[in-house]
Amino acid sequence: MNKWLINNRGNNYNEVSKKYNIHPLIAKILLNRNITDFEKFLNPNAENSYHNPFLMKDMDKAVDIIISTIDHNEKIRIVGDYDQDGNSSTMTLLDGLGYFTDKISYDIPNRMTDGYGISFSIIDKCINIKKGYGMLQCENLLQYVAMGTVCDIVDLKDENRYFVTKGLEEINNTDNYGLKCLINMTGIKNSVNVYSLGFIIGPCINAAGRLDTAKLGVELFRDENMDNVEAYAKILVDLNEKRKKLTEDGFNKAVEIIENTALKNDDILICNVEGIHESVCGIIAGRIKEKYNKPTLILTESENKNLLKGSGRSISEYDIFEEFDEFRDMFVSFGGHPMACGLSIEKNKLDEFRTKVNKNSKLTEEDFVKKILIDSSFYIDKIDFDLIEEIGNLRPFGKDNPRPILGDKDVEIIFAKMIGKNQNVLKMKLLKNNKAIDAILFTDAIEKYNYLMGKFGENVLKELENSISCNAYIDILYYPEINDFNNVKNIQLNLIDLR
Repeated sequence: MNKWLINNRGNNYNEVSKKYNIHPLIAKILLNRNITDFEKFLNPNAENSYHNPFLMKDMDKAVDIIISTIDHNEKIRIVGDYDQDGNSSTMTLLDGLGYFTDKISYDIPNRMTDGYGISFSIIDKCINIKKGYGMLQCENLLQYVAMGTVCDIVDLKDENRYFVTKGLEEINNTDNYGLKCLINMTGIKNSVNVYSLGFIIGPCINAAGRLDTAKLGVELFRDENMDNVEAYAKILVDLNEKRKKLTEDGFNKAVEIIENTALKNDDILICNVEGIHESVCGIIAGRIKEKYNKPTLILTESENKNLLKGSGRSISEYDIFEEFDEFRDMFVSFGGHPMACGLSIEKNKLDEFRTKVNKNSKLTEEDFVKKILIDSSFYIDKIDFDLIEEIGNLRPFGKDNPRPILGDKDVEIIFAKMIGKNQNVLKMKLLKNNKAIDAILFTDAIEKYNYLMGKFGENVLKELENSISCNAYIDILYYPEINDFNNVKNIQLNLIDLR
């Protein structure tokens, strides 16, 4: 069972509430996110958000080089990387510098053959380039910046908050035919938001770099031939569907290995999964980490049959880069940061590495319990449309500005039923102080339904399916939202957890 923790970083929320004329709950949420400039956060604009770009080291030198290159009618070559943020960076520079020169071209390494960064093969292609691409029709660059910011999972506060807020406006009013096609082909019906970028659009662009060439994503945005653009969009969507299947198959293989071997007893899960595509190792590692709440490294055989390549994902209690770095001499290559890493290792050294890294572990059973940070307790009968609108003003939600989580105790279930095509969504109606509110649970819904059956019994759950009250009380964590169905708006609780 998950552990619930109250986040209470500021007790002066009533003072903040009065000063800025906001609901006390909103003030508490902002204080929990260490917000100090409330006006800037609540009303971000270019004037109060942009930093001086020359604060970045050697920015003045880079600008001088670019200006000199343009003045001397020389060529500029942009080298991106194969992830979505690399695509966004490439497009931002292509469009931005395209205002001033048409002698501009780009390249993106192939994940499998070139590796990461500016390799010798990339340099050779740059030297052999005959001409640059034509002048690009410049659009508002923040649409690309927003995509990269969200998909690279950086903090959505300060300058980045404005980038994403304004960038989403540009995306939803874009003239870029490629972006319009991708939005349409992925089935996004409403306005594009952070979720759409991070979990629908971004993965399509990322899939090209994983399974084909990342240049497909760039060409989608810059090609002016509508037939080509539509073809690129379809390829990206198809590649993402292929990536999803590869990921699901790899995840299931990894779970089977872990569950049927001694690996499940390890603090750090290090798993060699045969026959998977090395580009999805990181995604699989992330899903395994979420399932077991343990640091996870997923590897697979590379083109060199004696070499394993893989990616790791970690929990907050374990700095995977620092811990693995102690065994760097065992790796052929290694890099990363506290929450993720990538490495390659000779196959015959893997068991020794697994043994050593687990022997070195200082993790405890408590570390493996998933923690959920609650912004505040809040009675569900006090939720109204105005408060939900105020919470909505805190968007965009993401890293360092997560969607607020509220909690309430002793809430009565007056209806509960599994719904959906696959019967994997839990629909409920909850009662507090004589006020009934709809609720829905998507994540681990089957597991939670089985928990309720164990807690109250099968007969009670059958009665609840028919809206027969059975004195079934639970504690809940939730996010309040407005459910707009057939132009009828109702308050609905999006449940995060229950017990």
